[in-house]
Amino acid sequence: MSLPNAKIKFYPNGVNRLSVFNYPRFREVERGEVELPETYDTDSPSRSDSIKRAKDMIFDIAYLNESEWKYFITFTLDRKKIDRYDVSVIKKTMIQWLKNQVKRKGLKYLIVPEFHKDKAIHFHGLINDCDFTFIDSGKVDEAGRKIYNVRDWRLGFTTAIELDEQKVNLCKYMVKYVTKDVQRIFGNFYLAGGHIERVVPFEYIELDYDTLDVPEHEIPNTDIKVKYAVMGVFENE
Repeated sequence: MSLPNAKIKFYPNGVNRLSVFNYPRFREVERGEVELPETYDTDSPSRSDSIKRAKDMIFDIAYLNESEWKYFITFTLDRKKIDRYDVSVIKKTMIQWLKNQVKRKGLKYLIVPEFHKDKAIHFHGLINDCDFTFIDSGKVDEAGRKIYNVRDWRLGFTTAIELDEQKVNLCKYMVKYVTKDVQRIFGNFYLAGGHIERVVPFEYIELDYDTLDVPEHEIPNTDIKVKYAVMGVFENE
């Protein structure tokens, strides 16, 4: 019996995401099928593959919880209130703040921390329609949407833009913040919480690698190749 070389994920609204490898990437064990470790034959996991997995997870969380998201937000830090460059202090403060908002305000979130050019930290993310106080800033974005400020964020400045029917594009937009230059600022590429969905239903299957007409990607330092395709409302990657 041949082993599966492909994994298909089933998202809401009939969207399927396919990963096909040039060899049997998945194996069976006594308790069911499990994915092989992501270490390959190298001394440490490939950075590019780590970033790809992070992008996949961000996309999964963003799209699985699409119906929950209400605002695209940006949080910045005021140097007068916190050391914007101290990762350990910011991590502790941010994680505690998020936990408090989940408990007190019903917050659900997916947030990506990012360095400014000067190495100060700021955040981009998606949040639900929680009990935050949103104040009209009097400004609009390029699409003419109102820009709000979040009164509940007291460590700096904020912007919040209410999402329109193009929510899915925002899910993909979130992924762009995980680039080849990104770092695991808080030990991970993103922060997510508030009783959100994280696991996409999936199935392992066997496919003919050579006949799939989509771009091919090579895993560095290995002979492994993979093709990705998204079927549904998205274009192929």
